Amino acid sequence: MPMHCWIVHSIAGRTRLRVPALKHQADLAGPLTVYLQDQPGITAVRTTPICESVTVTYEPERWTPQTLCHLISGLSAAFLHTYGSSYCCPAQRLQPVYWQSPSPL
Repeated sequence: MPMHCWIVHSIAGRTRLRVPALKHQADLAGPLTVYLQDQPGITAVRTTPICESVTVTYEPERWTPQTLCHLISGLSAAFLHTYGSSYCCPAQRLQPVYWQSPSPL
């Protein structure tokens, strides 16, 4: 099922979109961010699942608010889960390593 999306606010080079699926499926935020950042001309992405919000910074020569909304509307949760697990940097999936002070001699 495609995701619904609409434009909340836009200035040249930055658009905030409402994506209701993020509130109910917060685990889509990571894969959606990775997918959007992988698109040529998109320079930054910030997702806020609780607010159903995606803010995209982009090159206005390549993207418009409408084309961004159209791109997101064409995505499905299944695709994003596959994209996120297939294309994320393996280092991002590692468990954090915590620094421990050396034991006294």
